Amino acid sequence: MATIAQQLEQLGREDGWKQGVREGERQVALKIARGLLQRGAEYQFITEVTGVTQDDLAQIARTGD
Repeated sequence: MATIAQQLEQLGREDGWKQGVREGERQVALKIARGLLQRGAEYQFITEVTGVTQDDLAQIARTGD
């Protein structure tokens, strides 16, 4: 039987893993959005396809990031 500390540690690892996956998915969506913007796709289409926000697209368009 695991101690409370071990259980909390396991929960922390699981939360960290989930957070990492979400951040990775976001980075992929931003990369796709960047490519679509470079090819002249419309903002509305990009947000629908990638889930990236209009604000994120505006920042990509301004800075290239």
